[in-house]
Amino acid sequence: MRRHTVAVAFALVCASASGAVAISASPAVAGRPLGAGTSTNSSLTSVSCASAAACAAVGFDTIAGVSEPFAASWNGKTWTAQATPVPKGFKHGVLSAVSCRSATNCTAVGAFDNAAGAEMLLAEHWNGKVWAVEVTPAPANYYGQSLVGVSCPSTSACIAVGSYFQLSGIQLTLADYWNGRTWTIQATPAGGPKYLVSVSCTSTSACTAVGSYAKNGGAELTLVEHWNGKAWAVVSAPHPTGSQGTYPAMVACATATSCMDVGYYQNSTSSFALAESWNGTAWRVLATPRPASGTNEFLAGTACPAATTCFGVGYAQNGGSSSSPLAERWSGKVWTVQPMPWPKGGSALSLFGVGCSTTTACTAVGSYQKGSDTLTLAERWNGKAWAVEATPNS
Repeated sequence: MRRHTVAVAFALVCASASGAVAISASPAVAGRPLGAGTSTNSSLTSVSCASAAACAAVGFDTIAGVSEPFAASWNGKTWTAQATPVPKGFKHGVLSAVSCRSATNCTAVGAFDNAAGAEMLLAEHWNGKVWAVEVTPAPANYYGQSLVGVSCPSTSACIAVGSYFQLSGIQLTLADYWNGRTWTIQATPAGGPKYLVSVSCTSTSACTAVGSYAKNGGAELTLVEHWNGKAWAVVSAPHPTGSQGTYPAMVACATATSCMDVGYYQNSTSSFALAESWNGTAWRVLATPRPASGTNEFLAGTACPAATTCFGVGYAQNGGSSSSPLAERWSGKVWTVQPMPWPKGGSALSLFGVGCSTTTACTAVGSYQKGSDTLTLAERWNGKAWAVEATPNS
């Protein structure tokens, strides 16, 4: 069983902690700010917009060979880098997802490796002035763990999801709940191998999480779990015809009865964009624009500012490893591809996350190559077209 590989956040989350000594909880949070220096390898992997003039984006940068959490804020005019502390014993790590209730209330999650080589959970909170590390509990009998999705339905409630590996080697789902003061682990349906990669909550009693599971050693399939305020339960979900592996990457719910998840699925020769919708009763696979011959497509992020309007972003590859941006819009009936501009002098452009405050105010984030450097990327939708915005790098 593997972790999701669409978004660079998942591919570059701390190295496996196989064989490490299990630790029962995150260490003391006497952290340090980002290291001084210039990063030549930076990426934004998630973005959340409380309004058109208030967005937070998170990801990572690499300084002197060390991957560190990175965060930036949008005030309606410019992006500004923010100092992100790290827990005591931090060795390297990333922030994978962020959810904002307002310009002064955001929660971000990820993972880090500590000095002992154990992979630990990472959660940080933004109060409008500074980011602060929060103590997160660890599941019993683990040797690696990470949080890769988070949704905050109120100012004092967040749910984060991910996975952990037991000492036996099996991968299991993980869900943590924040009550405004502390994080606690929630029980999720038993069995594995399986993992969760994203969660979307419309209230404290209505959350949907997606991921993948493997049945009897076969191909990975769509996993959907729902939180009703008391317990998590598995919800049946279909799989694309001919799929030899289905990998949801993100879910967004406009209402409790209107959700969309995106990702990709593959057959023996190609990868295709995946989109599945929930109408309150059942999930169904939606048709997505097919790539040109020889092209692989991956959707990594989605946002649904209305029940009939969703955006999906990701990237396409046509031979080799170079990528081009991919953006699609759901009208309530069909998905259509949207043109995406390139930064001046940029190449190998990939989008990993998108956040919308309205149907005419969305931000997509990711990274692009310029020479030998990998730089952060943000593009903004104004209801008519996407435009590249200047973003900071550490």
